[in-house]
Amino acid sequence: MARSMAQRPLRARSPSKASPARNEISLHDFILALGRYRPRQSNSAPRNKGVEVTDPGQSKILILRDRDIRVLVTAALGQLEEETAKTIAASVLPEQLVRWRDAMAALRPDGQTQQRWLWSAPAKHSTKQIGEVFERIELLYALNVHKHLDDLSGLIVRRYARRLASRPPSVGARIKEPARTVEVGCFLRHCLFTSTDQAILMVQRRVADLWRTVAAGVTETVNWADLYKTLLAELAGLVAQGELQDAELRARIVALLSASQQGKPPSRASVVLRRQAD
Repeated sequence: MARSMAQRPLRARSPSKASPARNEISLHDFILALGRYRPRQSNSAPRNKGVEVTDPGQSKILILRDRDIRVLVTAALGQLEEETAKTIAASVLPEQLVRWRDAMAALRPDGQTQQRWLWSAPAKHSTKQIGEVFERIELLYALNVHKHLDDLSGLIVRRYARRLASRPPSVGARIKEPARTVEVGCFLRHCLFTSTDQAILMVQRRVADLWRTVAAGVTETVNWADLYKTLLAELAGLVAQGELQDAELRARIVALLSASQQGKPPSRASVVLRRQAD
């Protein structure tokens, strides 16, 4: 009975009428009524398969028990899993799915499965760790993971990827369909996302470390304030020569600025960049 009641829309009953007219209430009113719910204290009331709460309009709503709600949620998740499996099967060829499953169970030279290797996070941002992250990305590209499952939302991909990662590879291999297909596809897709993000972050940190290391040994190459003062003094000397015509004055100013630009020493940043390239 609880399930049949759950399948019907929530209705409100008007206590002021003999034959109450049924009107659907909004989800907002339902949530507000649920927040004000207090259990009944009377022991004489007959037990029922739900609890009654009162909405802002003093209408009564029947809410299912937690166990019945969990049953409905489980059924909804099962339906979502079936629909996701159909989406994957429609975009990925069967032989490609077999390659993905075999790649998950394959062993690495160090003895660990590729499933654990793909899920493990790098400890540092050294060149060795960066190379390992790029190796993961190359493997996932070789499996053509980047060409499939674009239509799946990030929430679904993350949920099923974490569910597969929470189990040992030997247990995951015994999961029945369609759950196995959904978990494998979402796991590989999620690993491609995380590995790409990790590679970008690790390269940025590595470049920043190298820049700080090189910059620590480079001093300021020029005093820009002194150069600016010298240029102003030379310009003032030209202006002080009152016998110069306007055209000649402009030409001398242009030549002075050009000579100042050509004789400008390299900046500290350019020196750091050049040493970093060496």
